[in-house]
Amino acid sequence: MFDILDLLRQILRALNDLNANQQEKLWTKSDLSVYFSVGLTTLDCEITSSPTFPRPVKISKSLRWIPDEVKTWARKNRA
Repeated sequence: MFDILDLLRQILRALNDLNANQQEKLWTKSDLSVYFSVGLTTLDCEITSSPTFPRPVKISKSLRWIPDEVKTWARKNRA
């Protein structure tokens, strides 16, 4: 029978693993839109079109961004 403490440890481990996986996930345009709280048109016209915005990673036919690069850019470019 599982001890409640062992069960809590397993849950904590699973949550830590989930958090680590989420941090490694590359962002889509939809993710960027949510992060900046703007629509996709505004994102394209005013944010990702900026020459200083981080370059996307091309995966097959999709574009993805590295979250840490985007967050660093956002901190440096606050309006």
